Amino acid sequence: MTDTSRPPRAVIFDIDGTLLPDTTVSLFMAERMGHLELIVEMEAALHAYEIDDQTFASRDAVNYRGVAVAEVEARLADLPLIAGLEEVCRRLTATGVLVMLASCSWNFAGRYLQHRFGLNDHCGSEMEEADGIFLGRVARVCSDRDKATHATAFARRYGIDIGDCIAVGDSRSDLPLFKVAGRAIALNARSDARAATDEHLDTDDLRDLLPLLGL
Repeated sequence: MTDTSRPPRAVIFDIDGTLLPDTTVSLFMAERMGHLELIVEMEAALHAYEIDDQTFASRDAVNYRGVAVAEVEARLADLPLIAGLEEVCRRLTATGVLVMLASCSWNFAGRYLQHRFGLNDHCGSEMEEADGIFLGRVARVCSDRDKATHATAFARRYGIDIGDCIAVGDSRSDLPLFKVAGRAIALNARSDARAATDEHLDTDDLRDLLPLLGL
């Protein structure tokens, strides 16, 4: 288990609903690309267990066919990120704490955020690309269990135990990750995520998380 008296070896953040408190990557991009109504309907169906992650990803990927990766990444500069994210990332990395982004959403968002904030790794669902263009097809879906698997492999790759890591998330897709991490913090979370951990934090500023991280 993680020693709560000192900073963890690594922190693993969810993206949708956690670092993006008021939206998701798919909703954000759909609003700008003209297929918002579809994503709103599909996210409702996903939360109601009427469709699975594969179906969601396949239907969404079609909307990116022929779109340049660079164009999508340029739009991500306007993501409505939680306040204080840059400072938290800076404090963590300066202290030697590793940071991973674990998401079921499109990995182009995790990749962008990793590079923007100088983080260590990310995972997410992948779209096929060729010559800098999205092909409108799913290469690989990242499920809730995959998030936990990727996080465990991430820790192992850096020579640390997943039990020395803290997971921060907000919904049911984080539950497998919560189970394997040494500590789990439910941030602005839904009831299913709150029920899975004794540590809850409701805030609109990520810097309020720092005391829980020993910083």
